[in-house]
Amino acid sequence: MLEEHLKYVILFLIAAILLLALIIIHLMLKVKGIQRRYRKMFIRREGVDLGEAMRHCVEAVDRLDQKYRDTEKLVRELEHLMNYAVMGVGLERYNAFNDTGSDLSFSLALLNKKNKGVIVSSLFGRDETRVYAKEINEGKSTYRLSDEEMRALKRAKSEIGKVGD
Repeated sequence: MLEEHLKYVILFLIAAILLLALIIIHLMLKVKGIQRRYRKMFIRREGVDLGEAMRHCVEAVDRLDQKYRDTEKLVRELEHLMNYAVMGVGLERYNAFNDTGSDLSFSLALLNKKNKGVIVSSLFGRDETRVYAKEINEGKSTYRLSDEEMRALKRAKSEIGKVGD
């Protein structure tokens, strides 16, 4: 019985081998096409390898990423320092004494973002000039403020809100 079907088995095996050969040829042609497209895509006419160009791009992105992180750190440091920077300045000039001829006395308020700072007042007189400094915390002083100092403080406080506008 095996001898009767032997010719059919051989024909089947030959057909299978031919089919497999066709599949192999088809796959080889596909691989060649992919290789051709790869070379076309990654090697430019000038001979520059696009793979190398891509590596340079990745390195550039890495450098930019590091610069971005450094810049973020610097911005955080500057934001911290801004809490202590003078952001509000108020100046009030006035004539402290009747016997002087012009507004040579002044009160100068200097405040940071948290309304902390100082008011410096200079009282100009014919014979002498006096300078006073009063500490400001949370927009207030533990010392009594003159009307001129209050106006200077109010101006400085109003300037703080304008920063960045």
